[in-house]
Amino acid sequence: MVEIIPKLEKKVPLWQNILLYFCLALLIGMLSSFFVLNKEKTKSSQSLDNLEKTLFQEKTSEERALEKNVLETKEKINNFSFLFENRKFSSLLFPFFEKNCHPEVFFSRFSLNVPEKKLTLAGKSKSFLSLEQQLFILRKENLIKEINLTELSLDKEGNVNFSLEISLSPKLFLQNL
Repeated sequence: MVEIIPKLEKKVPLWQNILLYFCLALLIGMLSSFFVLNKEKTKSSQSLDNLEKTLFQEKTSEERALEKNVLETKEKINNFSFLFENRKFSSLLFPFFEKNCHPEVFFSRFSLNVPEKKLTLAGKSKSFLSLEQQLFILRKENLIKEINLTELSLDKEGNVNFSLEISLSPKLFLQNL
């Protein structure tokens, strides 16, 4: 049967309209977030691939030159360290002779051959006695192996000119002051 009197349409409650619009906005937000995050993921993957390629690439010429320079410097430091640890203290001769020099004996020439550990001294003494005492003082020292009197002469004033060749012990070069 046909109704002649129209019926009033049921009105949708306000809370349902709000819920509908909220759900539509949420759906649109999720879809847009999906596409944005997918695009960011693709960018990150490309960036990561580029970084991995860079890491596994062969070294650049600048890096090779820098590495070569570092290795050369390291070798120089190692060589210097070796030389410094194995140095000979030839300067220790001066305090040694200062301590063991007779007051009337004067040394005028000094020549040191470190590899052979030979010392050549030329000097002057006031007398044969002071030269003999100087030789006695030097022979007492255990750091001197052998002493040879190579030249001996008198000058016009009566002083004794002499030349000594001394074989030194290696211990003399290794002592600490």
